[in-house]
Amino acid sequence: MKGDISMIINELSRLKIIQKVLEKSLIQSEAANILNVSERQIRRMVRKYKDNGVKGLISKKRDTSGNHKLPMGLKELATGLIEDNYGDFGPTLAQEKLKEIHNLKISVSTVRTLMIEKELWRPKRLKKKGVFQYQTGEAERVR
Repeated sequence: MKGDISMIINELSRLKIIQKVLEKSLIQSEAANILNVSERQIRRMVRKYKDNGVKGLISKKRDTSGNHKLPMGLKELATGLIEDNYGDFGPTLAQEKLKEIHNLKISVSTVRTLMIEKELWRPKRLKKKGVFQYQTGEAERVR
C-alpha cells in the first residue's frame, strides 16, 4: 500500500478540474470560476500537478500540528502548577500568577481551557444554580 494517497472531497474535485484543464476540455478562467480561485492560482495548480502529480494538489498542512498549539511539556507544567497552587483561583488571576511567579507566558483563554479540562473552574453559564424552596408563613413564625 505504498502508493496510496488519501484525499478529501475538495481535493478530488480540484484534481478532476485540473485534469480537464490539461486535456483542454476546460479553459483556465472557467476552472477558476468553478473552484472559486483566481486564474493565476489555477496555473499554479497545473504546474504543481505536472511537477508532482496528484501529491502536488494535496494540502501540505495535513498531519502537522497547529501554529498556536502549546508544547506538551508546557501544557503539563502549567496544568500541574495550576492544580497545586492556583486551583481555587479564576483563570485570569491564575494566568497572572503563572506569568509573574513562574514566568510562563500563556493566554488567559488557554488557562481557562486547561482549568475547565481539569474541572478546576466552571463558566458561569455551566454552574448549577442553587435550589431554593419557597417557604410560606416564615415571617409570621419569627414574630
